[in-house]
Amino acid sequence: MDVLSDKTRIPMERKEAMLMQIREKRFCSIEELIQKFAVSKVTVHRMLNDLENDRLVVKVRGGVRFQEAAGVETKFSIRMKNNNEQKLEIAQKALALIEDGDSIFLESSSTCMYLATQIGRNKFSDLTVITNGPAIGDELSNCPGIHVIMTGGEYHAELNALGGLLTLYAIEKLQFKKVFLSALAISPKGIMTSISLLLDIKRKLMEGDREFNLLIDSSKFSGIAPHMIMPVTQLKRIITDHRLCPELVKTYQDLGVEVLI
Repeated sequence: MDVLSDKTRIPMERKEAMLMQIREKRFCSIEELIQKFAVSKVTVHRMLNDLENDRLVVKVRGGVRFQEAAGVETKFSIRMKNNNEQKLEIAQKALALIEDGDSIFLESSSTCMYLATQIGRNKFSDLTVITNGPAIGDELSNCPGIHVIMTGGEYHAELNALGGLLTLYAIEKLQFKKVFLSALAISPKGIMTSISLLLDIKRKLMEGDREFNLLIDSSKFSGIAPHMIMPVTQLKRIITDHRLCPELVKTYQDLGVEVLI
């Protein structure tokens, strides 16, 4: 049995994977999804109800079909709808770390997109923003005082991100001091992702003398993902929401990482 998810997969990631499975096959039976994702019938129906409420799928007799009329709903746009309050809170805190004269890198995550929106609403006279996120570049393209540099590269529609050799080359050659990135999960050992396509980009950002700021909501402190990006100790700071428990705050502070809540 080809199991795409196990008990350690966080619910949002599992729901995204289920949507991709339904989109690829156009129709899936309930039993097929139960076996594919190794979850209960109740769990499958709960996730399908969420997807149907978002008009991404339609539940039919014996299964579910992809909602053609809804158009193509990407992983990026799905993430933009989740944890909105937390992402806005995190973005507002991160904004306070950005000053005129800075050259920063915003990677192509939905949380960094929230930060880009906050940057665009503030008055900067001399700020350079480098990004591999087309949506981020578009958000800031008409903002006075903000110089936007796109890395170039191969466009991944599902992620709304640029990747590949051109992107890596740009990251290597361009000069920037502050990096803002996100991750699917975090533990005291490191930060993790499930998206292998962008793993090389995140690791390339680690090279050089840079300040790493992790934008991550409190729900991701309990998850895991298959690919390790970097050790926690390489971070300058973690920027999260006020829901993170004090015990976890202390855990990361003891590792020498600043935590903004």
